[in-house]
Amino acid sequence: MASEKEADNAPLLRGKWYNELGSMMFIERVHSDGVFHGWYETAVGRQTGVKFPLVGKISTSQTNPTFGFTVVWKESTTTWVGQFFDRNGEQTLLTTWILRNDNTYEDDWESTLIGKDQFKRTESPKK
Repeated sequence: MASEKEADNAPLLRGKWYNELGSMMFIERVHSDGVFHGWYETAVGRQTGVKFPLVGKISTSQTNPTFGFTVVWKESTTTWVGQFFDRNGEQTLLTTWILRNDNTYEDDWESTLIGKDQFKRTESPKK
């Protein structure tokens, strides 16, 4: 059985990525339709050291593709949207994320957080 063809821009995203807080994401495969799978291991919060599945999709751009991916934690969900950049050989994913915590209807006001992450191919010193 022949293996499925990957997206033409798969090498831009596939592999290990580290954010500024030391969390690590691994993109295993980018399918021909742009859908990708992998896992995310956070370095912050209560769920450190656990690999959580992630799923996302990348655009068809060959230079600076946009993408989005989601991780469902034990009691929350985070979705990142971002774009790939290669500046003088340094590959970077610039992202904005939104995290929704499991909470009561009455406490909805405190259930959503928004932030930014930069992911690079090399691990940053943990702060």
